[in-house]
Amino acid sequence: MPSKIVGIKTKKNDSKNLIPDNFSRPIVSPPIGFKLIAVNQIGNGKHWKVTYLTADSRAINRTFKINKKIRERLIDNCKWLIDWSYETAQIYEITFKVGIKKYIYVGLDVKCDPDYYGSSLVIHHYGEVYGRKDFFVKRILESLENITMTELCSIEQKYIRESKERSVRDGVHSINYTGANRRDSGPQIDVPKVGGQIITEAKRLGLDLRIASLKHGCIKPTLPPPPFDKASGSGMHIETSHGLSRIGFSFLRHRGSDNNIGLAKNILKNLEFDEDSIEILGSPSDYQLVMVMHNSSDPAVIANLYKRLVDMVWGQSQLFSNEPMDHNKTLPIKDILQECNVTISIGNFTIKRYKGNYIRIYREGSKSKESNSKEVLRAVDNEYSLEIEDKAWTQTQRAGKAVLDKLIKMKLEN
Repeated sequence: MPSKIVGIKTKKNDSKNLIPDNFSRPIVSPPIGFKLIAVNQIGNGKHWKVTYLTADSRAINRTFKINKKIRERLIDNCKWLIDWSYETAQIYEITFKVGIKKYIYVGLDVKCDPDYYGSSLVIHHYGEVYGRKDFFVKRILESLENITMTELCSIEQKYIRESKERSVRDGVHSINYTGANRRDSGPQIDVPKVGGQIITEAKRLGLDLRIASLKHGCIKPTLPPPPFDKASGSGMHIETSHGLSRIGFSFLRHRGSDNNIGLAKNILKNLEFDEDSIEILGSPSDYQLVMVMHNSSDPAVIANLYKRLVDMVWGQSQLFSNEPMDHNKTLPIKDILQECNVTISIGNFTIKRYKGNYIRIYREGSKSKESNSKEVLRAVDNEYSLEIEDKAWTQTQRAGKAVLDKLIKMKLEN
């Protein structure tokens, strides 16, 4: 049987030991060959104890400690991933008028503050001029519980995309353009010279890079993490652009899902760039770029930043999807081929497979599908000990069918 509880939520009281910043519990993802047993809070403090088994010591429980600053842990040269959920969070919409022009902004808030109107500089400017409470109209689009920042960014991106589509149709101006209005503040970079130096510096750090385009100042990893590698298909890249002044991601139209765009934004935030520094350029009908301006011409600084970026992608590569986008596709009930309810450490879910092998996963009590199906499927695989083959994880559709086949077989046998 799977573990039904792997963490103890901190009680909402006046204790000074309450976990700050609305953090609820860690979401721990073990590597292949390890089985997660439990994640328990130590007292009412900030530390948690992870209990696990290894394939070669099934009868002996092992443990290690984590806190909210830890995002990964290396054990026997195998990487564990740790994400932290928030007890509560909201996706909100701000609308306002200046003269005859209407504006709209969509954001997320993990503190659920009714007086928070977003980090947009445009919002801040008009708030200073006209005031806030009587000028902005705030509407909560979705309230969420026990959700990670990775999931939040993906859901936020879905609402931003839908908001921009409506804005074009309704003649409203969307101000979800983040850093797209910023100018390069750093010096112009000599691409051939500095590009070569970046490659040399990166090699010293153990990262092999190549110049993909001198004209655009585009440098890419020689052997990028999946699914950015050639074996996973084309259309997803980690790269520099704009004469080496920007660094981040690019997604061809069929790879630019809400999940991938949201996850890319979250990784750049974890590199300590603020939200207004992150820009989404291009068009969903072609390439979309998720980039930040690093404002440096020092090859060692840029190489170090590139190494940190690639390491973060390696750590979260399983969360990216190389599936074609189908976020607007409505799937009728009559097309359901398989369906199964599961209970895992992060909640109760229903997994459905439709004609065309589309996979949809719904959390109990939610009408919205999960933004990262593969993450849930991996948790089910681990906690139900399904032992899904590695080759099945190259596509979410293939992994979903393999998981459902084994779950249904287990239920029939029981």
